[in-house]
Amino acid sequence: MKPFNLQHIEDLEFYTNEDIDYKTLDTKEISINMSNELKLSNSIADMFMTIEYKYKETNALLLKQKVKFTFRGDFTDCQNNEKDKHNEEWKNNLKELSLELMIVTLGTIRGMIYVKVRNNPILSQQLIPVIPKEYLQIGINDSVDKSTK
Repeated sequence: MKPFNLQHIEDLEFYTNEDIDYKTLDTKEISINMSNELKLSNSIADMFMTIEYKYKETNALLLKQKVKFTFRGDFTDCQNNEKDKHNEEWKNNLKELSLELMIVTLGTIRGMIYVKVRNNPILSQQLIPVIPKEYLQIGINDSVDKSTK
């Protein structure tokens, strides 16, 4: 993989539900949902990451954090080459790059959320878990394969 660097972090949205008495919540009923989108050019990769904490019992949104991460590098080998449509190497490169970007963005957004909720006795204990690379790769593979058909 060619080297890349994190050039910019943009905090697009942050929300916590102030209408909830967090001390009354059962922490086992809090779910953490993640979604992301990757926009790629030859030299820029923008990863948009959204994290939502929801209370399962009522489906109430407790927290939402959306961040744009901008990476700079040479990403030409992660894009479909129209000359050779049957070459799958670019897909494998895209999957590898996506995993590396996901690891960086998850760790960063975990810290961003913690700093913002550290004074909330419940949300500060609901950290985004460390997700094994193998599980992230499964999701990435599925996503890349579906989006490139």
